[in-house]
Amino acid sequence: MGANVILIPHKRDITSITFKSDSTQIVGADSSGAIRQWKIKGGVGVEVSPSTMRMGKTVYAVAASADGRWIVCGGAEHKVVVWNTVTHQKAIEVAEHTSSVYAVDVSSDSKRFASGSQDFTVQIFDIITGARLISPLQHAVQVIGVKFSHNGSQIATATASHSVGVYDAYSGNKLFKIPVSTTSAPTTPLAWSSDNRELFVASMGKITCIDTSTSAYSEWSIQNSKSPQVSIVTSGRLIAYSAGSSVSLWDSTSYKPITHFNHTNLVTCLAISHDGKFLACGRASGITLYNLEETLLKHYADLPVVSRLPLMQISDRALNLWMRGKFSEAIIALSDEMEQDSNPSHNAYAARALVQAHLGEWKAAMEDAEKSLQVIQSPIGQIAKFVAHIGQGEQEIALDDLDFVFRNCDPSDIMLLLVINSIIMFVCDKHKQAISRLRSLIPAADEKMKDYYLQILGNMYLKRGDYKDAMEILGLAKNLFTPDERSPLTTISIVFNWDFEGLEFISWQRRCEALYIAESLKEVSDCLQNISDKLAEDDREPLHGQILEEIITRSGEVKLLAWTGKSSSCNSCLPSSPAVYGQTTPVFPTSLKNTSCKSGTAELREIIPLTERFDGLWLGDALAASTIRSFPPSPPMHRISRERP
Repeated sequence: MGANVILIPHKRDITSITFKSDSTQIVGADSSGAIRQWKIKGGVGVEVSPSTMRMGKTVYAVAASADGRWIVCGGAEHKVVVWNTVTHQKAIEVAEHTSSVYAVDVSSDSKRFASGSQDFTVQIFDIITGARLISPLQHAVQVIGVKFSHNGSQIATATASHSVGVYDAYSGNKLFKIPVSTTSAPTTPLAWSSDNRELFVASMGKITCIDTSTSAYSEWSIQNSKSPQVSIVTSGRLIAYSAGSSVSLWDSTSYKPITHFNHTNLVTCLAISHDGKFLACGRASGITLYNLEETLLKHYADLPVVSRLPLMQISDRALNLWMRGKFSEAIIALSDEMEQDSNPSHNAYAARALVQAHLGEWKAAMEDAEKSLQVIQSPIGQIAKFVAHIGQGEQEIALDDLDFVFRNCDPSDIMLLLVINSIIMFVCDKHKQAISRLRSLIPAADEKMKDYYLQILGNMYLKRGDYKDAMEILGLAKNLFTPDERSPLTTISIVFNWDFEGLEFISWQRRCEALYIAESLKEVSDCLQNISDKLAEDDREPLHGQILEEIITRSGEVKLLAWTGKSSSCNSCLPSSPAVYGQTTPVFPTSLKNTSCKSGTAELREIIPLTERFDGLWLGDALAASTIRSFPPSPPMHRISRERP
């Protein structure tokens, strides 16, 4: 079948499947009542562990919570069971139905689950307590599909070959009902678009698209599809539709086909991963798993190559310009791409808003942020709006609306959004609250996320001028940021103009400057020695000279620390080995006189604009942090890793 296909054999008929939130684990149920988990690893599907999750009869429906804690199952036993994904133990059993349960779903906040039954009802329960939250939603015939909207505010239901209804998920009030033929079999006939504006319904030979704001609907036919056993799932701009033994992949924006897959026997159920990378087809012989990356690359070859960053998507061309500080060119690139797209995405509007904010074009930034939110209420659109508010001096509005950032968010992004809220608070001068909130997130984070949090926290301390705290925090991070990675730090870097490259050495360097200004010369010596210990031997000598040269240039003074040892290659008066100040006599070198130093500083001021940013810190911030001694503004320092101008 090719390298992009993974086969997971199973002895029983697979009756329902779903992906867990990390998109690399599949949960499947079979006709014997067993529920199993497989992990995609090294191109194969490996069962996580022998499962103890089992119901007494056939399981018709399975769903996983977005927080990864729960698996919900319903079947022929007339009940719904919630399982703990770690212990595989039964957490809750609900026996409120009087007949088979054909459909289950979990809300995006992982707090509620819904079940649809052959007894003509849909019921919604609390996932922790099992308490029924609203009165049963009554239907005329058996219910074969239930699906929460992505924001959890609505729930769609489908009845056997009869109709589709949409209800308020909190009150149970019916919003509308449409006579759309579905299927009589317990499958997955319902799927919401990512912006909750459209509801897709699978029927024999066609897909019905319902506009949930007007209840108007349209249909498009699926050729050579005559089987009543149909399913539909969505992820982003992808729609997967199965009928009989065939599965077709569609673009949800253009409604055009992308590709199709044929099998030798009936496809009983369907699932697509949250990132759109994997498509899983349940069959009588097991699960067939497709890696869609190569297929999608071929299909979208004529479109701009897109970089997927946490919370946002942007073309590689625009991203590269943005990261290089070429903001005007990045806006042009984004505008060109939007002109070629009849329906620009919320990502495109939000990205252009954020780039415009970097140029101080606050009105244009706000307009694009609003347009992004009109397309879809997304976290990145809200963040762009917050940035525009802050730029216009409306910090209080941004702070008051912070919780809006969680609207329609992917549950896997919640921790990152909590961090971004802390950054917004910090930018709004709520430094103590921001740092306290961020520190509270660190203990519960895994090692990778902990490294990200530590670097963000270190950046906050640097911006406050707390260099000692910055050094300690950054010293705890095991894996520091690299410019070529695509991580949460990349998103934060381009959105807030925070630089994470070389942070540890910057913190030591700034600490050296502050100590020198305070005339704590012994501590400067210790600080430089600590930097040396972290560097290769060949890099130590020029670094000492460079740091001292910059201290002299920034302070406008020529009095140096006492040094012993051989001269460094950077400057004959700057030796490579520091000595304890109290053991030596201060030296005033002849090669750098006060007048020549000041002259050099003046020349550098003309060459390097004072507004140039260095490593996420504005020059004014760095100078303001030096409270012990003030000195004239001078050119910003340059990264240690860069060649000196």
